[in-house]
Amino acid sequence: SAPPPAEPLRSQSRILAVELPRTHPDFAPLLLAASRVSLPFVLLSTDLPDRALQAQRRMLVFRSLQPCLCVVQDGAELPADVRGPDCAVLTAGELAAKSQDAPEPRAPEGKSGEVFCYMFTGGTQRTKIVQATHAMVVHERFAYRELWRPRGPSAPVVLAHTS
Repeated sequence: SAPPPAEPLRSQSRILAVELPRTHPDFAPLLLAASRVSLPFVLLSTDLPDRALQAQRRMLVFRSLQPCLCVVQDGAELPADVRGPDCAVLTAGELAAKSQDAPEPRAPEGKSGEVFCYMFTGGTQRTKIVQATHAMVVHERFAYRELWRPRGPSAPVVLAHTS
């Protein structure tokens, strides 16, 4: 069943939704570019075994956060009835082509209370979306220093288990 209508959580009018696999070559550069220009982002799952849960999360994002742009894989589609009328969709290839000749944007002054990204939390009763601020990211960087600089070149580090 479809998730219940949600009150918009967005505290800003600009939010980027990213529906790319984590292994996509543009995944990390896209997130870094968004953070450089203070554009909060939310990641849409592409690999959940439970496709119904994945679809529910997608609807929750578009109803609650109302992102202005969604970047998807080349060849993927995002129907207007899912994303809403105010969300533009670009494939990773289209975005790369538009970015080639664009001037480098001037990075705005970041504020610690501004939203860095939106994340899912399982919750005890339903999936919820939480905001992570720039201050929270900086805190994690200093409080958990060993996780940011793992020992050994091949030692995998799990920062958080997700469902």
